[in-house]
Amino acid sequence: MKSPKIGGWFLRIFARYFGASSLVGDFLEEFEERTRAHGYMRAWGWYWGHLFKSFPVFLYDFIYWRLVMLRNYIKISIRNIKRHKIHSVINILGLTMGLACFFFIFLWIQDELSYDRFNKNLDRLYRVILEYPKDTQSAFTSYAAPAAAEWLRTNIPEIEEAARFRIVANRPQILVKYNDKQFFEERFGFGDAELFDLFTFPFLAGDPKTALSNPNSIVISENIACRYFGKEDPMGKVLHVENEFDFIVTGIMKNIPHNSHLQFDSLVPFDNIQSFMPEYGEFLQRHNLHFFRTYIKVRENASIPELKEKVSKYLSIHFDVKESEWRHHLQPVKEIHLHTRGMKDLMKRGDIRYIYIFSLAGLLILLVACINFTNLTTALSCARAKEVGMRKVVGACRFNLIGQFFGESVLSSMIALIVAVIFVFASLSAFNSMTGKHLTLALFSDKLTFFGFFLIALLTGLLSGSYPALFLSSIQPVRILKGVFVSGKGKGALRKTLVVAQFFIAAGLIVCTVIINRQFSFMQNMELGFEKEHIITVKLNGNLKDKFDSVKEELLREAYIVNAAASSRLLTNAIDWVGDFNWEGKENREERLSFSYATVGYDFIETLGMQIVQGRSFSKDRPKKPNEEFIINEAAARFMNLDMPVGTKANNGTIIGVVKDYNYQSLHNEIKPLILVNDPENFQYMYVRISPENIRNTIHSIERICREFEPAFPFEWHFLDEALDIQYRSEEQMGRLFNFFSVFAIFIACMGLFGLSLFIAENRFREIGIRKVLGASISSLIKLTSKEFVELVLLANFISWPVVYFAMKRWLQNFAYRTQLSLLPFLLAGFMVFIISVLTVSFQSIRAATANPVDSLRYE
Repeated sequence: MKSPKIGGWFLRIFARYFGASSLVGDFLEEFEERTRAHGYMRAWGWYWGHLFKSFPVFLYDFIYWRLVMLRNYIKISIRNIKRHKIHSVINILGLTMGLACFFFIFLWIQDELSYDRFNKNLDRLYRVILEYPKDTQSAFTSYAAPAAAEWLRTNIPEIEEAARFRIVANRPQILVKYNDKQFFEERFGFGDAELFDLFTFPFLAGDPKTALSNPNSIVISENIACRYFGKEDPMGKVLHVENEFDFIVTGIMKNIPHNSHLQFDSLVPFDNIQSFMPEYGEFLQRHNLHFFRTYIKVRENASIPELKEKVSKYLSIHFDVKESEWRHHLQPVKEIHLHTRGMKDLMKRGDIRYIYIFSLAGLLILLVACINFTNLTTALSCARAKEVGMRKVVGACRFNLIGQFFGESVLSSMIALIVAVIFVFASLSAFNSMTGKHLTLALFSDKLTFFGFFLIALLTGLLSGSYPALFLSSIQPVRILKGVFVSGKGKGALRKTLVVAQFFIAAGLIVCTVIINRQFSFMQNMELGFEKEHIITVKLNGNLKDKFDSVKEELLREAYIVNAAASSRLLTNAIDWVGDFNWEGKENREERLSFSYATVGYDFIETLGMQIVQGRSFSKDRPKKPNEEFIINEAAARFMNLDMPVGTKANNGTIIGVVKDYNYQSLHNEIKPLILVNDPENFQYMYVRISPENIRNTIHSIERICREFEPAFPFEWHFLDEALDIQYRSEEQMGRLFNFFSVFAIFIACMGLFGLSLFIAENRFREIGIRKVLGASISSLIKLTSKEFVELVLLANFISWPVVYFAMKRWLQNFAYRTQLSLLPFLLAGFMVFIISVLTVSFQSIRAATANPVDSLRYE
């Protein structure tokens, strides 16, 4: 009779957990009778045959009882929500805030990870970059030379195609005209026709293979087509560029997606760059000008390690350099947006470290919400203990009770999911304004987002309800019905641990927020070595450049204009690399020396408020040819190991002065050796220092004078300090996000604290009444009910500080100039958390302490 016993055991297990006990009982009785009447073998055959035939009945019975149990779970869950309204609202609101925060981060990360993913050949696309050793003074990362593309395509068989791209750096805004319409375009690019073979930029009109075959052709985007031509067909029309060049529209492409690292609205053949940048003309066919982007498409099944080895030898073929000094490197296009370091991209890019940071922040905030739910549910366990005992007495197994409590938590999570999605929909535009993103919530058309949100909510519900379900279902009914069940020290210790964990996270986020904002404020207010306020920058178009001396003379006649000067670049742009700089007494060094340079005019140093520490500035009274006189900064003097560099012969010229170090790049970078030269041919911008009084009229005066000398170009101007602030936009956005998430975290934690204090106050209502009758003061009663929570909050602060200290110390290492980590941000954040938690707990403590003791003792 072993087989019947095994079969019966299997069926009883099935009946117990899936609800078919009556059918199983009848089936087993019939089996035993057939065994006695017909023998074991015939009964065994009937057993399996009948089991197979009865399976649909069992299945129907299973589904029916599952639906009945599900309906019962939902009904009881709704009753419990109504019965404990305040705690239910706190639970659902906490989960809503946690889910909403996580959804915002989910959308932000999804957008960051989507960059360049629309390209069909993404895994075969690489960008060629030039790297210098990171352990030397010349640590640097740049693009490839313009001649590299053709050489790589011709000499390396693994490369299927190569293309060049460039946006003119010293002309970031290009004037484009059509009839009476004219605009300054910032995304005017120069590139090879092969770009459209490498990247997936679909055309609305024209053939991408031949669109740039004519030197005077131009490909424009949808936006440009609408801006200049409206409903008119742009194909074959002529765009007048910079009042000097004519380009025929030969192609219209769809707008490049925002999640592409490569951005342009207009593209003309690459060879035209010589007309816009004549100073680079002689270098375009050489291999030593590394300011041009070069992209390659690798052949299928090509060996990438071998390809990288061949590309790295490119420099040793054309130059007498060691591979340890310079090397070309292939950067996968899919890694450009998040993994580019050490170079100044003209386009906006992200940082993989922020992905990790905000992923962790989102999980921590969601964990705070889950802790809330767990804490409040276990706090109410005494009230639910009798219900659990009665259910077990009438036959409920632990599996049923676990299902009940998981059902309640998942139901709360689903309600929170609906509210959170509505909140995200309503506030997504504000979130986009804060982060500079263009996020959309296509919940029903995007299956990944829909199932991602649903799965997150489901896992949140299961995580939140896991401990309450397992704890409450394990309670022994005998102890409950005898009235000896109490919460116990273990559960009280758990609640305290969870409160500490909540405020550990909340306090940590607040400290991070304070330090990030402090670093951002430090960068905004740091002494840069020049005076950035009340400086207006104007692009020198046409006659403004040719007649700059006359323009400057007219400007200085205005009462509120202090000074004016010209330069080749804005201070916000990277400075060109000039290679070796030779001087008298130069030591023989194995490492390659790199200097930056800038072309500046007379009075540039005086206009920007810089300081000459040795020698003199450029002077009109001593005119010299370009590159006959140099001014260097202090960093260059230190690197050249010259105490008195003035008068030193260098590169067929003479060093005439030393300017005090000033930050000509972002504060992420240290001040590098810099050479200033005077060369009016390269002037592109004018700096005008104005008086802080009567600013609006002064700007009108500058515009009037500029239009008198050059009426063909629109007047374009910017404040220098506003342009400088753009360099730190990513840090500013990061600070805003941390502010946003910190507020959410502390709000969720305080809601949990409010719920717990309410529960404790209700449980100690009679005790407080007795103490009050016996003469206890209100202050002592408030201290009695709030002391425990305040101590836990303080403990959480002290635990979080070391963790945050090491995390923020590592983050600050990304900045060459950074604020000092002091105790003040930690004390400030701790004080904020302390005050907020005290106010939260005190509300219930005061309410309980000031209640009439008659209300709590009338039935005693």
